[in-house]
Amino acid sequence: YRKVSAALGKEFTRLLMVIGAVAFGWGLLNASFFGVVLYKPLIPVNMSDASRNLVMRISFFMAAIHLCVAQLWQGVVLWPSLKALSKLGWAVFIWGMLGGVLYFVLNEPMGKWWYPLIAGGALAIVFEAPSRNPLKMLGMGLANFPLSLVSAFSDVISYVRLMAVGLASGVMASSFNELAMSTGGWATAIPILIFGHALNLGLAMIAIFAHGVRLNMLEFSNNRHAMERVCLRTIQETISLRRHETWIWHGLAN
Repeated sequence: YRKVSAALGKEFTRLLMVIGAVAFGWGLLNASFFGVVLYKPLIPVNMSDASRNLVMRISFFMAAIHLCVAQLWQGVVLWPSLKALSKLGWAVFIWGMLGGVLYFVLNEPMGKWWYPLIAGGALAIVFEAPSRNPLKMLGMGLANFPLSLVSAFSDVISYVRLMAVGLASGVMASSFNELAMSTGGWATAIPILIFGHALNLGLAMIAIFAHGVRLNMLEFSNNRHAMERVCLRTIQETISLRRHETWIWHGLAN
Protein backbone atom coordinates (compact mmCIF):
# COMPACT_ATOMS: atom_id res chain seq x y z
CA TYR A 1 0.00 0.00 0.00
CA ARG A 2 2.78 2.46 0.91
CA LYS A 3 4.66 1.90 -2.34
CA VAL A 4 1.52 2.26 -4.46
CA SER A 5 0.29 5.32 -2.57
CA ALA A 6 3.72 6.91 -2.86
CA ALA A 7 3.65 6.39 -6.63
CA LEU A 8 -0.01 7.22 -7.32
CA GLY A 9 -0.94 9.36 -4.33
CA LYS A 10 -2.99 8.42 -1.27
CA GLU A 11 -6.34 9.68 -2.55
CA PHE A 12 -6.09 7.92 -5.92
CA THR A 13 -4.91 4.71 -4.25
CA ARG A 14 -7.87 4.80 -1.87
CA LEU A 15 -10.18 5.42 -4.81
CA LEU A 16 -8.80 2.34 -6.57
CA MET A 17 -9.28 0.29 -3.40
CA VAL A 18 -12.91 1.38 -3.10
CA ILE A 19 -13.56 0.66 -6.78
CA GLY A 20 -11.94 -2.76 -6.46
CA ALA A 21 -13.95 -3.64 -3.34
CA VAL A 22 -17.24 -2.54 -4.91
CA ALA A 23 -16.47 -4.38 -8.17
CA PHE A 24 -15.65 -7.56 -6.23
CA GLY A 25 -18.85 -7.19 -4.20
CA TRP A 26 -20.87 -6.76 -7.38
CA GLY A 27 -19.25 -9.90 -8.78
CA LEU A 28 -20.27 -11.83 -5.65
CA LEU A 29 -23.87 -10.62 -6.03
CA ASN A 30 -24.18 -11.77 -9.65
CA ALA A 31 -21.92 -14.84 -9.15
CA SER A 32 -19.88 -13.99 -12.24
CA PHE A 33 -16.13 -14.52 -12.18
CA PHE A 34 -14.60 -13.72 -15.57
CA GLY A 35 -17.89 -14.65 -17.17
CA VAL A 36 -18.23 -17.99 -15.35
CA VAL A 37 -21.25 -18.33 -13.06
CA LEU A 38 -20.14 -20.42 -10.06
CA TYR A 39 -23.41 -20.44 -8.07
CA LYS A 40 -26.96 -19.15 -8.21
CA PRO A 41 -26.68 -15.36 -8.41
CA LEU A 42 -28.61 -13.00 -6.18
CA ILE A 43 -28.67 -10.48 -9.04
CA PRO A 44 -28.42 -12.31 -12.38
CA VAL A 45 -26.69 -10.36 -15.14
CA ASN A 46 -27.58 -11.67 -18.59
CA MET A 47 -29.56 -10.65 -21.66
CA SER A 48 -32.94 -11.86 -20.36
CA ASP A 49 -35.72 -9.30 -19.92
CA ALA A 50 -35.95 -10.03 -16.19
CA SER A 51 -32.23 -9.38 -15.70
CA ARG A 52 -32.27 -6.16 -17.73
CA ASN A 53 -35.29 -4.84 -15.86
CA LEU A 54 -33.77 -5.68 -12.46
CA VAL A 55 -30.43 -4.00 -13.22
CA MET A 56 -32.31 -1.05 -14.70
CA ARG A 57 -34.33 -0.66 -11.50
CA ILE A 58 -31.12 -0.73 -9.44
CA SER A 59 -29.64 1.98 -11.68
CA PHE A 60 -32.70 4.21 -11.29
CA PHE A 61 -32.77 3.78 -7.51
CA MET A 62 -29.08 4.71 -7.40
CA ALA A 63 -29.99 7.81 -9.42
CA ALA A 64 -32.70 8.81 -6.95
CA ILE A 65 -30.37 8.40 -3.96
CA HIS A 66 -27.50 10.26 -5.65
CA LEU A 67 -29.61 13.19 -6.84
CA CYS A 68 -31.55 13.40 -3.57
CA VAL A 69 -28.27 13.77 -1.68
CA ALA A 70 -27.26 16.54 -4.10
CA GLN A 71 -30.48 18.49 -3.49
CA LEU A 72 -30.26 18.08 0.29
CA TRP A 73 -26.62 19.15 0.17
CA GLN A 74 -27.63 22.30 -1.68
CA GLY A 75 -30.41 22.88 0.85
CA VAL A 76 -27.92 22.75 3.72
CA VAL A 77 -25.75 25.31 1.92
CA LEU A 78 -28.73 27.64 1.40
CA TRP A 79 -30.05 27.33 4.97
CA PRO A 80 -31.48 29.43 6.68
CA SER A 81 -32.87 30.92 3.46
CA LEU A 82 -36.40 29.80 2.62
CA LYS A 83 -35.02 28.62 -0.72
CA ALA A 84 -33.63 25.64 1.20
CA LEU A 85 -37.23 24.40 1.44
CA SER A 86 -37.36 24.43 -2.35
CA LYS A 87 -34.36 22.09 -2.43
CA LEU A 88 -36.05 19.86 0.13
CA GLY A 89 -39.02 19.82 -2.22
CA TRP A 90 -36.83 18.79 -5.14
CA ALA A 91 -35.27 16.03 -3.04
CA VAL A 92 -38.78 14.67 -2.40
CA PHE A 93 -39.84 15.31 -6.00
CA ILE A 94 -36.96 13.23 -7.37
CA TRP A 95 -38.36 10.15 -5.61
CA GLY A 96 -41.67 10.79 -7.31
CA MET A 97 -39.82 11.25 -10.59
CA LEU A 98 -38.30 7.81 -10.00
CA GLY A 99 -41.84 6.44 -10.16
CA GLY A 100 -42.39 8.36 -13.39
CA VAL A 101 -39.26 6.89 -14.94
CA LEU A 102 -40.29 3.37 -13.87
CA TYR A 103 -43.71 4.02 -15.41
CA PHE A 104 -42.42 5.21 -18.79
CA VAL A 105 -39.42 2.87 -19.10
CA LEU A 106 -40.57 -0.34 -17.38
CA ASN A 107 -44.35 0.13 -17.67
CA GLU A 108 -44.81 -0.08 -13.90
CA PRO A 109 -47.89 1.56 -12.34
CA MET A 110 -47.40 4.95 -10.71
CA GLY A 111 -49.30 3.93 -7.57
CA LYS A 112 -48.21 6.01 -4.57
CA TRP A 113 -45.36 7.68 -6.47
CA TRP A 114 -47.81 10.54 -7.11
CA TYR A 115 -47.56 11.65 -3.47
CA PRO A 116 -43.88 12.71 -3.50
CA LEU A 117 -44.42 14.27 -6.92
CA ILE A 118 -47.23 16.49 -5.65
CA ALA A 119 -45.73 17.29 -2.23
CA GLY A 120 -42.22 17.88 -3.55
CA GLY A 121 -43.45 19.86 -6.53
CA ALA A 122 -45.50 22.15 -4.29
CA LEU A 123 -42.51 22.91 -2.05
CA ALA A 124 -40.24 23.43 -5.07
CA ILE A 125 -42.65 25.89 -6.70
CA VAL A 126 -43.63 27.92 -3.63
CA PHE A 127 -40.11 28.45 -2.26
CA GLU A 128 -38.17 28.69 -5.54
CA ALA A 129 -37.89 32.50 -5.27
CA PRO A 130 -38.63 33.64 -1.69
CA SER A 131 -40.26 37.07 -1.58
CA ARG A 132 -42.64 39.13 0.53
CA ASN A 133 -44.98 39.12 -2.46
CA PRO A 134 -46.79 35.73 -2.56
CA LEU A 135 -47.88 36.22 -6.17
CA LYS A 136 -44.30 36.89 -7.23
CA MET A 137 -43.11 33.77 -5.39
CA LEU A 138 -45.75 31.63 -7.07
CA GLY A 139 -45.16 33.18 -10.50
CA MET A 140 -41.40 32.69 -10.40
CA GLY A 141 -41.80 29.15 -9.13
CA LEU A 142 -44.24 28.23 -11.89
CA ALA A 143 -42.03 29.86 -14.53
CA ASN A 144 -38.94 27.90 -13.51
CA PHE A 145 -40.69 24.60 -12.80
CA PRO A 146 -41.18 23.16 -16.34
CA LEU A 147 -37.49 23.23 -17.31
CA SER A 148 -36.47 21.89 -13.90
CA LEU A 149 -39.06 19.11 -14.28
CA VAL A 150 -37.60 18.02 -17.62
CA SER A 151 -34.08 18.24 -16.17
CA ALA A 152 -35.03 16.05 -13.20
CA PHE A 153 -36.55 13.42 -15.50
CA SER A 154 -33.52 13.37 -17.81
CA ASP A 155 -31.11 13.25 -14.86
CA VAL A 156 -32.79 10.17 -13.38
CA ILE A 157 -33.14 8.35 -16.69
CA SER A 158 -29.51 9.04 -17.67
CA TYR A 159 -28.35 6.60 -14.98
CA VAL A 160 -29.55 3.79 -17.25
CA ARG A 161 -26.01 3.88 -18.65
CA LEU A 162 -24.95 1.92 -15.54
CA MET A 163 -27.19 -0.94 -16.63
CA ALA A 164 -25.80 -0.87 -20.17
CA VAL A 165 -22.17 -0.90 -19.00
CA GLY A 166 -22.80 -3.70 -16.49
CA LEU A 167 -24.56 -5.94 -18.97
CA ALA A 168 -22.04 -5.25 -21.74
CA SER A 169 -19.11 -6.27 -19.54
CA GLY A 170 -20.79 -9.53 -18.49
CA VAL A 171 -21.83 -10.44 -22.02
CA MET A 172 -18.37 -9.62 -23.37
CA ALA A 173 -16.71 -11.92 -20.80
CA SER A 174 -19.11 -14.78 -21.62
CA SER A 175 -18.57 -14.29 -25.36
CA PHE A 176 -14.79 -14.56 -25.07
CA ASN A 177 -15.18 -17.70 -22.94
CA GLU A 178 -17.40 -19.30 -25.59
CA LEU A 179 -15.02 -18.26 -28.35
CA ALA A 180 -12.03 -19.73 -26.51
CA MET A 181 -13.79 -23.03 -25.78
CA SER A 182 -14.92 -23.38 -29.40
CA THR A 183 -11.34 -23.43 -30.72
CA GLY A 184 -10.85 -27.00 -29.53
CA GLY A 185 -7.46 -26.66 -27.84
CA TRP A 186 -5.80 -24.87 -24.93
CA ALA A 187 -3.00 -23.58 -27.17
CA THR A 188 -5.43 -21.22 -28.88
CA ALA A 189 -7.93 -20.88 -26.02
CA ILE A 190 -5.48 -19.44 -23.46
CA PRO A 191 -4.33 -16.47 -25.62
CA ILE A 192 -7.96 -15.68 -26.46
CA LEU A 193 -8.95 -15.78 -22.79
CA ILE A 194 -6.02 -13.59 -21.71
CA PHE A 195 -6.61 -11.04 -24.47
CA GLY A 196 -10.39 -11.01 -24.08
CA HIS A 197 -10.52 -10.59 -20.32
CA ALA A 198 -7.65 -8.07 -20.31
CA LEU A 199 -9.53 -6.03 -22.92
CA ASN A 200 -12.75 -6.33 -20.91
CA LEU A 201 -11.05 -5.20 -17.69
CA GLY A 202 -9.44 -2.27 -19.49
CA LEU A 203 -12.75 -1.15 -20.99
CA ALA A 204 -14.43 -1.59 -17.60
CA MET A 205 -11.85 0.67 -15.95
CA ILE A 206 -12.39 3.31 -18.63
CA ALA A 207 -16.16 3.03 -18.18
CA ILE A 208 -15.90 3.37 -14.39
CA PHE A 209 -14.02 6.65 -14.61
CA ALA A 210 -15.79 8.01 -17.71
CA HIS A 211 -19.35 7.40 -16.52
CA GLY A 212 -18.50 8.12 -12.89
CA VAL A 213 -17.03 11.50 -13.81
CA ARG A 214 -19.96 12.30 -16.08
CA LEU A 215 -22.63 11.45 -13.51
CA ASN A 216 -20.80 13.43 -10.83
CA MET A 217 -19.88 16.44 -12.96
CA LEU A 218 -23.21 16.79 -14.78
CA GLU A 219 -26.17 15.13 -13.07
CA PHE A 220 -24.96 15.38 -9.47
CA SER A 221 -23.35 18.81 -9.79
CA ASN A 222 -26.35 20.23 -11.65
CA ASN A 223 -28.44 19.32 -8.62
CA ARG A 224 -26.10 21.02 -6.14
CA HIS A 225 -24.85 24.00 -8.17
CA ALA A 226 -25.26 26.32 -5.18
CA MET A 227 -22.16 24.67 -3.70
CA GLU A 228 -20.15 25.68 -6.76
CA ARG A 229 -21.33 29.28 -6.42
CA VAL A 230 -20.39 29.31 -2.74
CA CYS A 231 -16.94 27.85 -3.49
CA LEU A 232 -16.40 30.36 -6.31
CA ARG A 233 -17.45 33.24 -4.07
CA THR A 234 -15.08 31.98 -1.35
CA ILE A 235 -12.22 31.81 -3.84
CA GLN A 236 -12.98 35.32 -5.07
CA GLU A 237 -13.07 36.65 -1.51
CA THR A 238 -9.75 34.93 -0.74
CA ILE A 239 -8.11 36.46 -3.82
CA SER A 240 -9.46 39.89 -2.90
CA LEU A 241 -8.16 39.50 0.66
CA ARG A 242 -4.72 38.47 -0.59
CA ARG A 243 -4.57 41.50 -2.87
CA HIS A 244 -5.62 43.77 -0.01
CA GLU A 245 -2.90 42.31 2.22
CA THR A 246 -0.34 42.81 -0.56
CA TRP A 247 -1.30 46.47 -0.92
CA ILE A 248 -0.98 46.97 2.85
CA TRP A 249 2.49 45.39 2.93
CA HIS A 250 3.61 47.49 -0.03
CA GLY A 251 2.32 50.61 1.73
CA LEU A 252 4.20 49.77 4.91
CA ALA A 253 7.36 49.00 2.98
CA ASN A 254 7.24 52.35 1.22
